[in-house]
Amino acid sequence: MDWFYEIVRTSYLSGKKIILGITGGIACYKSIELMRQFQKAGAEVQVVMTKMAQRFLGPELLEALSGKKVLTDFEGMEHIYVPHSADLFVIAPATANIIGKIANGICDDILTTQVIASTVPCVIVPSMNWAMLKNPATQENIKKLRERGYIVVEPEEGDLACGERGEGKFPKIEKIFFWCEYAITPKIFSGEKVIVTAGPTKEFIDDVRFISNPSSGFMGYLVAREFAIWGADVKLITGGDEFDSPEFLSVSKVESSDDMFLEVQKNLPADIFVGSAAVSDFKPKTKIKGKIKKEKIEAEGGGKIILELVKTKDIIQSVNAKVKIGFSLEESNLQENAIEKMKKKKIDIIIANPLISFRKEESEFILIENRNGNIFAEKLGRKHKREIARIIVDKSFKILNSMR
Repeated sequence: MDWFYEIVRTSYLSGKKIILGITGGIACYKSIELMRQFQKAGAEVQVVMTKMAQRFLGPELLEALSGKKVLTDFEGMEHIYVPHSADLFVIAPATANIIGKIANGICDDILTTQVIASTVPCVIVPSMNWAMLKNPATQENIKKLRERGYIVVEPEEGDLACGERGEGKFPKIEKIFFWCEYAITPKIFSGEKVIVTAGPTKEFIDDVRFISNPSSGFMGYLVAREFAIWGADVKLITGGDEFDSPEFLSVSKVESSDDMFLEVQKNLPADIFVGSAAVSDFKPKTKIKGKIKKEKIEAEGGGKIILELVKTKDIIQSVNAKVKIGFSLEESNLQENAIEKMKKKKIDIIIANPLISFRKEESEFILIENRNGNIFAEKLGRKHKREIARIIVDKSFKILNSMR
């Protein structure tokens, strides 16, 4: 599964107009890939380049890829009407020079002038040598920008173009993409705490063998990411893949159902709890220390081993939250079994999906709500998992609003 492709094709950036400012850092060639991802998301991209950036990349290349004239100098009133018609401003890479200019109100070229004239959200992506980044002047300028509402994406640590190693590396495209979606989205969950469980659990038979399932945790990750985009304080507790899991999510990696149970309890209370993890229903009654030797089983048990299983703790039933959401994966009697589960575990919303949907990005879903004791079921039809995540966010907001 190309998880980032799934994010891009269902992006909030679809139909948006984005100004992509490119400055003269060695990482400016990576802006091409960023621009391509914006386009795949359905956004219209207007590239603006500084003179120094043109020494690394020719405007003709960006014009061919974007299908639009690249702005490199003042021409008419483009420094006013272009930013006034945009939905988002992104500067990637952003050098120490451009950061200093914007922070101090200097507008001496087309890019800085457009930034000053802009009234839309702006995402700034610093990329430079670690010493330049850590210089007190640069740090003070970044602080100024953040205080004024600019989103400054933290650069990463790694091998730099100068041959040195340290912080200042151009961030992953996936990370920048999140902050761009975040920038254009109202923070309706500001101040709300959300806990999301995701992925499988591993119930160990001995120190090397375990009972589990092939859940990736993608559904839970999408739910957690969606709440974070809308401003929630999100804790993702997962036994599956972490995907990008950057600084916008607090992530706890767990293995067993007991680990997940304890981690959930540790992070309570929460306003919203979403139990999307594929938690094992059973675990070995006794875990054997070390590794079970096949030869010993053959000698003592005739080649057979009897494994005694016991029920695992019910995580979602143990949680008390303002809004509690669960999932129900069923082979048959989908709606009936989901409603029974909802009543037993006191769940506000349950998403029911058939067994054939397991590990697929799209499926047929049924949404079931408990509104003050009245049960309502709605067939959602074929939906992408990110669409389901958005529905969960929307329903959660409506429930919280009804409590205020």
